[in-house]
Amino acid sequence: MSASPRAWRASFAATLTLAMAMGSIMQFSLGVFGPLIMTDLDITRTTFGALNTSYFAVGAIASPLVGRLVDKVGGYPLLIGLFLIVGISFAGMALSPDLVWLWLAVALAGTANALMNPVTNELIATRLQPGKQGIITGLKQSGVQVSTFAAGTVLPPIAIVLGWRAAAGLIAVVSLASILSTSTARLTQSPESVAEKGVPRPVPLRGFVSWLMAYALLMGIGVSSFFTYLPLYAVETLGMSITAGGAAVGLIGFIGIFSRVAWGRRAELVPRPQQTLALIAAVAALSQSVLWAASLGATWLIWVAAIGLGASAAAWNVVGMLAVVRRFQGQGTGHASGVVLLGFFIGLTIAPVTVGASVDRTDSYGLAWAVVTGAFALAAVIAAAWARSEREEAP
Repeated sequence: MSASPRAWRASFAATLTLAMAMGSIMQFSLGVFGPLIMTDLDITRTTFGALNTSYFAVGAIASPLVGRLVDKVGGYPLLIGLFLIVGISFAGMALSPDLVWLWLAVALAGTANALMNPVTNELIATRLQPGKQGIITGLKQSGVQVSTFAAGTVLPPIAIVLGWRAAAGLIAVVSLASILSTSTARLTQSPESVAEKGVPRPVPLRGFVSWLMAYALLMGIGVSSFFTYLPLYAVETLGMSITAGGAAVGLIGFIGIFSRVAWGRRAELVPRPQQTLALIAAVAALSQSVLWAASLGATWLIWVAAIGLGASAAAWNVVGMLAVVRRFQGQGTGHASGVVLLGFFIGLTIAPVTVGASVDRTDSYGLAWAVVTGAFALAAVIAAAWARSEREEAP
């Protein structure tokens, strides 16, 4: 007996949300484990940042390649591969005898991060009608924020009591178990499939994709910086506990769950994404400046900043990915997603080690947070310029 369209959509959304959560959890886990890993392995902030750099560098290299692969073989087989990769990488993290093996385990997870958006975007584009894609895109993108919330609230107590390796092992078990819970039917037997799978059309590297790629690069710089170093900033500069620092990350994730759904719905109701992207980046710049100001003695501002970042920077991806889905509609969606995300991953790659080096050299987060604020502000300018460019090109 086949499921009703509404029940099928709910099951479909849950599967994609799980994929996004597991595909992104390494980034947030590293941030939460950061103080413990640095103490356990006796490494500097720069070396710790380099762990994140290896993760995002692999994601950057893999994004265009896996995008083409998704268009060729479809989303479902690679979704299973995503869960398998995450399970292996966290198992390797838990068992790593030294920094080199930890580095390799973290880098492997970068391929899962590269896979998650092209895979889920392809499934949405080929199985949902326009008009029903926005909410599902928002829901599946909220999986990243579910991951953030879980990493910030569940992992710190486990890591403190049992150790960060045990916490990593638990994530490995959850990811491998996700393979068993993923139903082929909910992904391949859609009652409302509308897109035919065809030969992917070439992705235009100028225009739409180029503007969005530049915006994504700047947002990647900002997002990676605060997710990686906010817990350390809370502990080292604001004098907060590891649990409180993790809770700040968790708050970003909690707010982001709802903001991604809301932004996804709004984005589908407007014809062009540029104004929405500009607004998101502007709010992110303001929120980041509030986080910076928390170091002046107003520790409580970290919670204000977390709410603002969860409502803005943590949610840009839903608008960007929905824009790709609407523009390409199953004809090269994976490749287009991969090209845009290449920009995002470049930003994610260069930020952690750069911020770590800046803090090590200056013994302060001031310069780093100023640069992050500027990156968000420049992203807002780029989105506004993109909107103006499209208006001028319109007949």
